[in-house]
Amino acid sequence: MNHSLQRAQKIMRWMVVGYLALSGFCAIVSALIMLRPHVGNAHNGGLGLVLLATVPGTVIYLILASLTNWARRRIGHGTDADARFALGINATVAVLSLLIGHWPATAAHGWVALLISRELNLTN
Repeated sequence: MNHSLQRAQKIMRWMVVGYLALSGFCAIVSALIMLRPHVGNAHNGGLGLVLLATVPGTVIYLILASLTNWARRRIGHGTDADARFALGINATVAVLSLLIGHWPATAAHGWVALLISRELNLTN
């Protein structure tokens, strides 16, 4: 395996850890809010709006973590087809993270896609 692919795999490992941490944080915040009495009334200080972000955030970050981990494992096989598959998954996850407004993840997935495409000689 080339140095670029090893570096991409290492970056993706840290992205998976980050996604799992964000998912865990969203789950904990959601649980703490739901344990409070009177979450559904108008006097809860906007905690209902926080639930609208944290509950889907838990699921979205778990999906992004699983997709990123899947692509990371495919890079480890060392074939061009697996690297192209990982490139497609990274592009998909970059678009998904762009849609939810997670700019650092978009930049990281773009960097990994650049490393993979450089290895496949798709860019100069």
